Amino acid sequence: MTSLKDLSRTVQVLSREDYRPFPRWGERFDLRKNYVPLAEEAANQPLLSLPATRYMDFQRNGNRSRYQDLVNENRRLLSVLVLAECQEAKGRFIDPIIDRIWAMCEESTWIIPASLNQYPTVDCTAYELPHPDTYTYIDLSSAFSGAMLAIYLYLLREPLEKESPVLVRRVERELGERLFDPFLGTDLMWWMGFTSHPVNNWNPWCNSNALLAFMLVEDDPQRLVDGVWLSMQSVDYFLNYIKGDGACEEGA
Repeated sequence: MTSLKDLSRTVQVLSREDYRPFPRWGERFDLRKNYVPLAEEAANQPLLSLPATRYMDFQRNGNRSRYQDLVNENRRLLSVLVLAECQEAKGRFIDPIIDRIWAMCEESTWIIPASLNQYPTVDCTAYELPHPDTYTYIDLSSAFSGAMLAIYLYLLREPLEKESPVLVRRVERELGERLFDPFLGTDLMWWMGFTSHPVNNWNPWCNSNALLAFMLVEDDPQRLVDGVWLSMQSVDYFLNYIKGDGACEEGA
């Protein structure tokens, strides 16, 4: 019988250069909505700071919205700028995009406060901020943030490389440390399905975001295969768990 380890060696994955799910900057980029006017407004909007005390709200009083709203608005404005730049391809929005991508890389964590108690090996329920000595974790928000940066790097690699190769390297490093390394480094995250903990919709969400980021950014062939293969095994636990109505404790 072929073992999973042996079978993983037979998985064939497109290289980063050959995987082209979307057009890139400078290519025909059709969207139903014109994002350019929105981006002209977004370019003048300030970056919202993410105070430690807003992160601490969840531990202090259970409020998760104040911090998440700040993060979501920063992410939304960056998305608008990226889409408009892809539509126009004139470089007008590259500088504010650089600022906002850099700010994402500078964030201490992409994990939202409400997920801080999900670490696989350390009890973090008493922590009001991410502890610097804990293992990097992947939650819904960090997986999504990683996939966003991977998509932006894929779409805008050419103009970003032109303006700042260092920024591109920084994004690749952050994706490695915050997403790729923890994804490959442990099977103890409950949503993966490898432990006795039941899975839910976190499983396909985190896996799909990690998988997309791997395909768009990872240039090490073996790590790419390992990431794809691990996601295949993990999602199998979800498919074997989910019932015909598609529902789980967080809804359909």
